[in-house]
Formats: sequence, C-alpha cells, structure tokens
Amino acid sequence: MRKDWHRKEQENTLEEGKRRIVLSVSYNGMLFNGWQAQEDKSAVQDKVEEAILNCTGETVHLFASGRTDSGVHALSQTCSFDTSSTIPAERMKYAINAHLPEGVKIMESHEADGFFHARFSSLAREYRYYLKERDNCTVFDENRVWGIKGLSDIDLLNALAKMLLGEKDFAFLSLKEDEGKSTFRDIYKSEFYKSGDYIVYRIVGNAFLYHQVRSIVGTIIKVALKEKDIQKAKAAFDAIINQKKRSNAIFTAPPYGLYFYRTVYSEEEWKELSKDIENHD
Repeated sequence: MRKDWHRKEQENTLEEGKRRIVLSVSYNGMLFNGWQAQEDKSAVQDKVEEAILNCTGETVHLFASGRTDSGVHALSQTCSFDTSSTIPAERMKYAINAHLPEGVKIMESHEADGFFHARFSSLAREYRYYLKERDNCTVFDENRVWGIKGLSDIDLLNALAKMLLGEKDFAFLSLKEDEGKSTFRDIYKSEFYKSGDYIVYRIVGNAFLYHQVRSIVGTIIKVALKEKDIQKAKAAFDAIINQKKRSNAIFTAPPYGLYFYRTVYSEEEWKELSKDIENHD
C-alpha cells in the first residue's frame, strides 16, 4: 500500500447558524448527463440542487464523494450541502424527493459536523459492474447490464482481477483527463462473483482514474475471451499492465453496467481493507 497517501485534514467550514446535511443518492445514469452539474442542467447534481431550492428556498452547492459519467448508475452516491432550513435532517430526504424527477431518489439523509467533506473525508470508494450471458439477457437488463457472448470461467476472471490488488501504477489506463495527476492507486478488493444469472465485478480503491473501472472490466473480459488458459491470460494481462501507457489493448466497457456502490468513511473499515492488501503484498 502506498505510504504517501493520506486523507486530507479537514477544517470546520460550517458557517454559524447553518447545518451540514449528508445525502445518499441513488440514480439511473441513463437518464442524466453524469453527476457533475452541466450548463444545460441535465446532470444529477443539477436535479438535486433544484429540488433542494424548491423545498428550502435556498440555492446550495452539493459536494459529492465522486463523479460518474453519463450512463453510469449509483446505488449510493454521497453528497452534502449546508443549509439554514429547519427541516429535520432525517426528514430532509422526503422533502427533497417530493421535487425530484423520475430516475433519482434520496435514500438517506442525516446531519454531520462542519469537519465532514463528502470527497475529502472519504477513505475508499466501491464500484460494482454487472455482466450477464448475452443470450440470457431479458428486456429488463437493457441499459442495466453488459451482455457478453461466451462469458469466461469465473476462476479465469478472478485470476486476472487479483493481479490488480495492492499499490499499482495504472498509467496503462490513463487518459488525457489524467494528465498531471499521479496514476498510482491502492486497490483493496478486486474480484468477480456470481449472483444468480449475473457475474459481478467488485472493486474497492482509495480513488480511481477517469474511466478506470470500465477500462479494467473491458480489458479483463477482452483478454479472458481470447485466452482460455489461465497462465496465458495472466501473461497477456501482465504485458498490458506493464506497458505504462494506454494502447489498443485497452477496451472500455459500456457505462450502463457500472454502479457507484458506496463510499467508505469509517477509519476502522479502511484499516481492515488496508490489511487485506498488505497481506497480499
């Protein structure tokens, strides 16, 4: 695990007379232009801020734990805002939901102190990607799951997924949006598992590069479909990882199979995750 990564120490930024409200937001990414606010007001952030204005009369700015691209879903995106409203924190979700459009819902609301920051207080983020054998996909899987013909054996997929555990340089996945940034990341969990007819990829890390999770999933699937032998597949994936720059070997999975699952703020849970990769190393 990287020894040079630490959570940014936060100051109390809450103004006198205000409260900090933390929201857990679930949304269908196919209906919005990503999370981050857009000029045409087509993003999830725009819709939630507008709903807050309608129920509190206040113009607020949401701070989120992370950003998702257009088409990427969220089961629990964490965000926060400061307010002078007297609406009880636990009732805030109902007040906001009454003004939200179809496809986005506040799942939970609570109050935090002025030291909390949705992004900088986070210690890890978890994403999950859903796949299914294409011939078994129903109409209800459309824009929710990536249908693949000839899904590989899960042992083969996990052999490749485990190669990403620990401190890794993800320069081989970097795009122009990542220029000037460190490409090193800590990956605490990287695994595939079966859930009914679905194969789910679970990844937990301290942070992620632009399109990182989708590129990981797409490239693992691409390698696994080509190389059925585990050792040959691992050698092929290792060669891609060690390129240190993005190449034609990288394939980016479609956005609609990806879900922002949760953000980890608990120091105890983060320490347990860190132990896993320290043991792996």
